[in-house]
Amino acid sequence: MAIIQQKHLNCDLNEPIFHKFIINYNIKEVLKETCKMKKKGISNNDIFSFLMKIPFTGKSLHQNVIMNDDFKKDTAYRFLQDSTGWDDAIMKIGGSIINKTINPLTSESRVGCLIFDDTPIERARSKKVELASKQFNHAQHKFTNGFRLLTMAWSDGNTFIPLSFALLSSKKEKNRTSEAYNYDKTTEKGKRTREEALMTTPELVIKMLKQSKANHIDANYVLFDSWFAMPATINSIKAIGYDVIAMVKKSDKIHFIKDDESKSVKKIYKEATKRRGLAHIRYSTIAETKPNQDTTPVKVKLVYISEKKKPKNWLILVSTDTSLDDERVCQLYGRRWSTEVFYKVCKSVLNLQRGCQCRNFDSIVSHIAIVFIQYMMLSEQQRLFNDDRTLGELFFYMVDELQELTVAATIALVIDSLIETVQNNVKLQGALGLELLKDFITNLPQDLVKHLKFPVEFTCET
Repeated sequence: MAIIQQKHLNCDLNEPIFHKFIINYNIKEVLKETCKMKKKGISNNDIFSFLMKIPFTGKSLHQNVIMNDDFKKDTAYRFLQDSTGWDDAIMKIGGSIINKTINPLTSESRVGCLIFDDTPIERARSKKVELASKQFNHAQHKFTNGFRLLTMAWSDGNTFIPLSFALLSSKKEKNRTSEAYNYDKTTEKGKRTREEALMTTPELVIKMLKQSKANHIDANYVLFDSWFAMPATINSIKAIGYDVIAMVKKSDKIHFIKDDESKSVKKIYKEATKRRGLAHIRYSTIAETKPNQDTTPVKVKLVYISEKKKPKNWLILVSTDTSLDDERVCQLYGRRWSTEVFYKVCKSVLNLQRGCQCRNFDSIVSHIAIVFIQYMMLSEQQRLFNDDRTLGELFFYMVDELQELTVAATIALVIDSLIETVQNNVKLQGALGLELLKDFITNLPQDLVKHLKFPVEFTCET
């Protein structure tokens, strides 16, 4: 018996979810600004839809292309390489989700926050990936080859929406294993992306916040950890119009003005009278940031927190909104943990790190942007249906639905092969062949029959 070719699997059970998401948030119009216009061949919208569905099939890009007769693998790679300006596209799609879907479901008393964090994107064995460099992995405490992904996201404490990102290389030329190459230098967006890869993190944070302000993203606070919390950065963010809630390093080099004197955060805590008992908030006070040439000093609240069982193990939170009480500062800063969940889902189930092995920098950026849009779709589905499952569980549920339908499509191929064999090799009298086929289909499970397609007529020899 010949092997059945699985090239026409009917995996359209989740098609309405993808289609509705693309239509509701006007993604087709966004793609016109991001992708090069095509005069002939398959449209960019169809290629984008195809790439969006890949993680939910449980197969790689290569395996999906084999099962797809519409285009070849090179078409998908050209789409990734020719698409630029994804930072603007992600901001528009994310802002549309927030304004159209999330805000109407959210109480006015619940404030929105912008969260910054970064994660390593490893390309350990790649020597010719454009702008790849040595990056220090703080989780593994060693240097690895690859990139650092800086992300700005929005959260209301329930839903997490990524809004912008930058794929960072090393500013030091000696740390880069490969330089920028193979891109259209007349394309302003492609040039800008590579320039951003060599910018410092504080510069990119300010740039993303200005972009968020221009797109009218509803947010009051900016959250980040101790790697970004410098007094100069806090002054710059406050000047844009956002309040900051961040963790500060326990360092003698970070100073605030307290009692008209510049003091380190360690000295302020050492001189303070701590609260008695087992209170986790040991001390809080009002201070000022040190001014610089471009900004004025900002009043901040310093909140010192310690473990109940280990009072000497303390942390520092800083808030530019001095009207917040200490507990509220801790509560809002707790939202920053959602970025760790976001990176875990993207790397574990959406193939953020291993889904694209291209060398071209634009291709890697395009792949990351599509992963972010996939995460947006999962977040929207979870919020719309008040789903108690985590995004990882929701992802695997959609994958299971596709796999169940794949079984039905495979059985349909078997039945088609049976019909073809009967027509070609078996001689039946009158309408006996048609009746036999009808009886066979009638006895199949109804859940299977509704997904199967059979010929209307059954020709037989008389």
